[in-house]
Amino acid sequence: MILVTGGFGLIGSNLVRRLSDEGHEVVLFDKKVQKENEFFTNCKHVHFEEGDVKNRLQLDSLIDNYNIDCIVHSAANLNGEYCKNNPVDAVETNTIGTLNLLELARIHKVPKFIYIGSGSIYGTQTNTDPMYESTPAVTMNTYATTKKLSEELVHCYRVNYGLEAVNIRVSWVFGPLPELRQPHWNAPIAYYLWNAIKNNQLHEKSGLDFMANYTYIEDVVEGIYRVIKTPDAPECVHLSSEKMYSNREIIEFIADKIPDCQIQVGEGMDPFVQQAPLRGPLVSEYKEQIGYKPSVHFREALDKYYTWIKKEMDKMGITK
Repeated sequence: MILVTGGFGLIGSNLVRRLSDEGHEVVLFDKKVQKENEFFTNCKHVHFEEGDVKNRLQLDSLIDNYNIDCIVHSAANLNGEYCKNNPVDAVETNTIGTLNLLELARIHKVPKFIYIGSGSIYGTQTNTDPMYESTPAVTMNTYATTKKLSEELVHCYRVNYGLEAVNIRVSWVFGPLPELRQPHWNAPIAYYLWNAIKNNQLHEKSGLDFMANYTYIEDVVEGIYRVIKTPDAPECVHLSSEKMYSNREIIEFIADKIPDCQIQVGEGMDPFVQQAPLRGPLVSEYKEQIGYKPSVHFREALDKYYTWIKKEMDKMGITK
């Protein structure tokens, strides 16, 4: 049985569905869960558990009650601004929460532990060259620091206690999830699509030239599944599209998809570069070892995401 923390988030929820499709029994763990959410309608053998990774006693009871043979830890506070303003809570959730799970994995002899990290640990780079697993990290904010500290703990438990623990780094992941909420400006794809669909116009002073390692959720989930299935998996694995895409490509897609949408987006990289400085794509040296290759074309991914977000906005009565 596989425990997925953050099971109601983007990566966790899609992984739960994939594991269910593959016939695995899964425990979905998150702060708030909705058992009847239609996102999981066709999922079988999924156990819903509500709780907090900061509560070690609760986690201990959960792991004791289920026969867990793998933990995929994706739960985290992803809000960089919140983490900056609340560093203690950020560390308690993102880092101590990881330590709680690692220690319980050791005590309960869980065979495999997979931590979902972030490309944000690379901070500011001087170029857009690919970043491999061996590229030194230079954290630049509270959120990235909590993720890097968690990686160090994963390494510690791998080296000192023999736990098959793996760090996975992802980058700019987008795709459907159980609950659509109005996106913040620092998620360009969702932000642009939301505004274009809702208002039939998209007016932004800047942002056209920003580039990022956008990655569709299907590729990330495929990679995680491969790591789960790989005996003696590498200590660290990068999962991304391994390519850079510009916001120009997103805008061009919207213009084609919604021909009558009034679009005016200025040149430049603000405001996005304020949240995430320009850096190159995550590229893995271990694709052959885990049997993985990113395969979703960016345009195809945008089309899938547009279809989903439009449907959800229609159901919420947001579209005109």
